[in-house]
Amino acid sequence: IKSAHFGRAIAWHRDYPNGYISTQQSDFIRIMLCLDGMDSENGATVFARGSHRISDEEALVQKKQLDRSAIEHLAPAFCAAGSMVLIHPKVLHGGGINQSPKPRRNIVVQLGRAGRDFTALSTESMTGTLLSLR
Repeated sequence: IKSAHFGRAIAWHRDYPNGYISTQQSDFIRIMLCLDGMDSENGATVFARGSHRISDEEALVQKKQLDRSAIEHLAPAFCAAGSMVLIHPKVLHGGGINQSPKPRRNIVVQLGRAGRDFTALSTESMTGTLLSLR
């Protein structure tokens, strides 16, 4: 949620690798469901075109030292309410502050290859684990 007139900016980053939760390889995708829509006024997510074309090894190195030269050709994700944005795990992206009078809400879901080991911070140890439904 990016609150009205304030909602925080999100710094440039890649979703792979991350300490929140990801597989040990970049074989997952994030799906962002735009509940309120996104535009330039409410801090739409902006992507650096082509920045996903690196190896997993390069992504691991760049996690510690972000290559800002990758931020050349930017593409904002402007979308209507109810739209989905699919996010490659290695694409460089970020977003500005919500300057609009309304909140900007998104739901983010991550899907990955079954059976892959994942990494997570100790505070997130239960996130993403498979539950047995009986």
